[in-house]
Amino acid sequence: FRSGGAVIGLALALVFGQQYLVGLIPILKYVLPWTIAIALPPEEGAIVPSILTGQPPWSWIPLLAVALQIPIFLWIAVARFRREEF
Repeated sequence: FRSGGAVIGLALALVFGQQYLVGLIPILKYVLPWTIAIALPPEEGAIVPSILTGQPPWSWIPLLAVALQIPIFLWIAVARFRREEF
């Protein structure tokens, strides 16, 4: 995008739209970070609160998916900024 507003708008839309995306396509609960902090039915709860209380989380897959997504998206962002800014 050419403006910062479009970039932040896309990120905010993803943050606030995750609950609806998971409602439409339930398999996305394994790759979107929403279930790390917020519980979605029919699971027993979110991952972070269960770890903090000493209970086993319902799945480690969302944590692993987000851990893989972070370096991928950082690499894309850095590559894009290098091409555009410098």
